[in-house]
Amino acid sequence: MHRPARTGTSYQRRERTRWTGASILAIAALVLTVGSSARQAFASCAQFTAFDQGLQNTVSGTVNGNAETFFYAGDFKIRIDGGPETTSYCVDLQHNIFLNDTVCQVNPPTYPAQNACAVVYILNNAYPVANNIVPGGALTPAAREAAAVQVAIWTLTDPFVATSPSDVVQRAADIVADAQNHCATLPPVPQTINMSPSTDTNFLPDQTSHSVTATVLDTNSNPVANEAIQVTVTGISGPQTFNGTTNASGQFLVNYSNGFAQPGSDTITATVNFTVPTGLEFKSNDKQGIVLAGPPQPGSVTGTAHKTWVSNTCGDGFVSSASGEECDDGNQTNGDGCDNNCTTSRCGNGIKAPNEQCDDGNTMAGDGCSANCTIEVCGNGIVDPGEQCDDGNHVNGDACDNNCTTPRCGNGIQDPGEECDDANQVNGDACDNNCTLPRCGNGIQDPGEQCDEGALNGTPGHCEANCTQPKCGNGVMDSGEQCDDGNLVDGDGCEHDCTLPRCGNGIMDAGEQCDDGNLVDGDGCEHDCKLAVCGNGILDMNLGEQCDHGALNGTPNDACTAQCKLHEICGNLVDDDGNGLIDCDDPVCPCEPFERDPAQIRPRGPKAPTKYFFKAFGRIDPLTDIDPEHEGFGVVLTDSQGIVYTATLGPGLMQPTKLGSRRWRFNDRNAKKGTSTHFGLSKVQIDPHYGGYKVEIDAYGDFSKAEAEMTLQFVVGNDEFFNKATWTPTKNGGWKVHVN
Repeated sequence: MHRPARTGTSYQRRERTRWTGASILAIAALVLTVGSSARQAFASCAQFTAFDQGLQNTVSGTVNGNAETFFYAGDFKIRIDGGPETTSYCVDLQHNIFLNDTVCQVNPPTYPAQNACAVVYILNNAYPVANNIVPGGALTPAAREAAAVQVAIWTLTDPFVATSPSDVVQRAADIVADAQNHCATLPPVPQTINMSPSTDTNFLPDQTSHSVTATVLDTNSNPVANEAIQVTVTGISGPQTFNGTTNASGQFLVNYSNGFAQPGSDTITATVNFTVPTGLEFKSNDKQGIVLAGPPQPGSVTGTAHKTWVSNTCGDGFVSSASGEECDDGNQTNGDGCDNNCTTSRCGNGIKAPNEQCDDGNTMAGDGCSANCTIEVCGNGIVDPGEQCDDGNHVNGDACDNNCTTPRCGNGIQDPGEECDDANQVNGDACDNNCTLPRCGNGIQDPGEQCDEGALNGTPGHCEANCTQPKCGNGVMDSGEQCDDGNLVDGDGCEHDCTLPRCGNGIMDAGEQCDDGNLVDGDGCEHDCKLAVCGNGILDMNLGEQCDHGALNGTPNDACTAQCKLHEICGNLVDDDGNGLIDCDDPVCPCEPFERDPAQIRPRGPKAPTKYFFKAFGRIDPLTDIDPEHEGFGVVLTDSQGIVYTATLGPGLMQPTKLGSRRWRFNDRNAKKGTSTHFGLSKVQIDPHYGGYKVEIDAYGDFSKAEAEMTLQFVVGNDEFFNKATWTPTKNGGWKVHVN
C-alpha cells in the first residue's frame, strides 16, 4: 500500500529500511495528525481503516523500469461513508495512502481504460470475495493469495512487473491471463448533486418563498432519472423535508416558504442513497487509489445550497412594494432619482431638489411655479398661460419675441429671413404678404406677371424665369419638350411641336427618302424612312416580293433570288420556295433513286416511351464520292400533309467502323428510351455494296401522320436519294412498303 522502497541510489538505499507492521501503523498515525484528506461532501467516500491479509517487504519488481520493493502488498480494510468494514485493494503506485485517509469516488478510472474490464472482473471473482479465477490455483496461506491478487491488479493499473517471490509472480500472471479473457463492467451510479441556485438572498417581507433544483449526475456525468432523493431544509425556515424522485433530466424541484418572514439563513441539503458496486474506485490527486474488493456497500451523495433572508429597509437597494417603496437606490441622498424615504424624486413633491428652481407641491401651471419646477416668467423656456411661445431668451427676431409672442409676417417687425414687413397681408403694395419685396421670383404673382413659382421659375415644366407661361417656340426647353429653337418651323432640327426630328413623325426631314408617319415596313416607306426596294432585307408585298434576304439574295444555298423571288435549294430537306414540295418531290431537284427500299413503321406498346419504330433498308449509287463522317447526314419522310418525320446528323457523328474503312455507322441507344438528342435516330449504317452502298436507317418517334402515299429521301453531302412509293397498312396499325 505504501510507497515502495527503491534501490540504486543513496536516497533509495535509505528508503529500503525494513519496516514492521507496527511501525507502519505508527507512521500512518503520525501522518494523519499532520493532515489527511477531508471527505468531499458531494460524493461517496472511503476511509482506510486497517491492513488485512498480505505480505510486508516481500513483493519486488519494476515500475516504469525502476526497481521497487513494496512495504505491503495485499488487501486492507475500509469503511464507505462510515458504514461497516469491508475489503479493498489499491492502485496508483506513484502516491501514498495512510491509515485513516479518506478518498472519494472517481470516474472514469485513473488507470488505463483498456484494462478496466479485467480489473473489475478480478475484484468480483478473486480473493476475498470469491475464488473463481483459475480454480484450485489459490496460494496458501491467504496472505500470499491476497498479495498475488494485488500484484495482478498493479500489473494492469500502473503497470508493475513482478519479479519475486516466484509463487506470487506466477499466481498473479495466471490471474491476469484469466481476467483478460473475461469482462466485468461497473454500472453507472450517482456521483454528484448540483444545487441551483447554490446561494441566494431574499428580502422580507416581499420575498417569502424560495425554489431550488437538485440535479443528480452519475459517474458518466449523465442525468440520473427516477432516482429517490431527499431534500432537507434546516435553519430559520426549518426543519422541512421533501422526498421524491428525479425527472428525466435528473432534476428534483423543491419549493418552500419562510412562513413567518423571519430574517436568518437556511442550509438546503439534497441526499441520494445508492449501492456502491464492487470495483468502484476512490481516489484524490495526491493519494493512492482504493478499489472496492468486498461485496457492494451502501453509499450516498449529497449537495448543499445556502439561503439568506434579509429584512427590507429603505436604502438597502431592494424595492419593497409591501413597505410602500416606490424606489430604493441604496442610499439616503435626496434629488438623485430616489429620495431618502424611497419615493421617486420628481417635480411636484414639495421638495426643492438641486436641479429645481421651485417646487410648490403640484404640477399645475399658472401658479408661479411651472410643471417642471421652474419659475414662471417669459424667457424661462416654458410656454406658460398667456404666452404664445417661450424660447428661453429676450431676443427679438428669433423663434420667439421678448414678449413671448410668436414672430410672424405682418406684425410690422422685420425679423431675420424677412425682406420687409409693412404690418399687413396685402400683396402688390410695397411688401407682399410673405414679407418679400414684390419681384418676379418671390413666389407671388404680382400685377403684370403671368405666373410666379418662386425658386421653380425657369425649371422645366414650370413658370419661366421672366414670370411668363411656358410654351413651344419661346426658345426655352420646358418640361415635355425635346427641343425649342424659338420658332414653329419644321425641318430645321426642331419640329413645330418642339420634338426632335425622327423617322415616323410624318415630316420628311433632311436625310429621309420618305416619312409616312409610322415605322411599319412593307407599306412603301420602310421603318428607316427609306423607299422600299428589293435587297434591303425587308419583305415588301407592295413590290411583289416573295422574300428579301438582303445581301444574301442570289447567293448559293440561299432560297431568295436577286429579284426577291423564292426558289428551291436541293439537298437541304427544306421546302424553300413554299410550294409544298421538298427537294426530290420538287421537279427542279435531281435526285438518285433509293433502290429496293423495304421499309416499315411499327407501333410500340402503350407503355413504351416512344410511339413508333421506323426502319428502312436499300441500296444507293452516288454520283460523287461520299464521306458521311465529314459531310453529315439527313433524312425526311413526307406525305400529302407535309413532313411525317425528319432528322439530321452533323459532321463527325457518323464514324468509320475502323480506321480507313469505307463503312460508316451511327448508334444512339437512348433513342428507344425516348431520351435521344438526335431526333430519335437509333441507327444509321452505310456499307459498300457492288460498286454502290447499302443504307440502313432505324428511328423511334411519332409517325402518326403516316399515310399510303409517302416519299422517303435522305442526303449525304451533295448527294440526295429518294423513293416515292405506296405503303400498305399492317394489322397492328403500322405501314410497310417493299420495292422489288
